[in-house]
Amino acid sequence: MPAPTFHAFAREFLELCETDRLGINTRMNYDVHLPLYLLPALGRRRLDEITPQDITKLKKSLAKKSHNTSCEVLKTLRRVLNGAIAERKIECAPVEFDIPRRGPSTSNRVR
Repeated sequence: MPAPTFHAFAREFLELCETDRLGINTRMNYDVHLPLYLLPALGRRRLDEITPQDITKLKKSLAKKSHNTSCEVLKTLRRVLNGAIAERKIECAPVEFDIPRRGPSTSNRVR
């Protein structure tokens, strides 16, 4: 059976998040990241056909967003792919990518 599209698995992923009782903030992040950033970039791709070029294109689309937003969107992508592996939709991640470290929040800075 071929791997589902990113869009099809994203719906299943969100249902799994409800089952796992993820924190409200985590779920809210997924609810924003998927439709705004990930589905437009990867929605039609099968999970096992995501390429390094797709990741580069996604990163370019995030270039004008804050550094922390870019990091969080990439974390969401990694969690979706790990969820697909756990659900045996794919055997392994189709592509490796680095997630830069988040910068310090403005509330933690010494003034």
